[in-house]
Amino acid sequence: MTFVNGGTIGVAAVFSVTATGTSYVVTGNTFNYNGGGAQTITANDAIFTTYNDLVISNAGTKTISSAVTCVTYTENNAATLAISGVNTLNVTKP
Repeated sequence: MTFVNGGTIGVAAVFSVTATGTSYVVTGNTFNYNGGGAQTITANDAIFTTYNDLVISNAGTKTISSAVTCVTYTENNAATLAISGVNTLNVTKP
């Protein structure tokens, strides 16, 4: 699945990365977890590993529940980030 380069994907509920035999191409895109409540940010090493621009917006805790890598990371509008257990957020561009 290829997302339009330079686009923004708004995730208001759950982004499920479970499709078998599908790879996701997200180069140049922004993923904005913008739900008004708690959300889970995940990656699945088999099919999706890196966000280009990762943004969390609006109230509610956004929880990293796997090893997640992104090029850039931004928090907006009272969003809170939590990293559960041994999971990590690796930002590759300061």
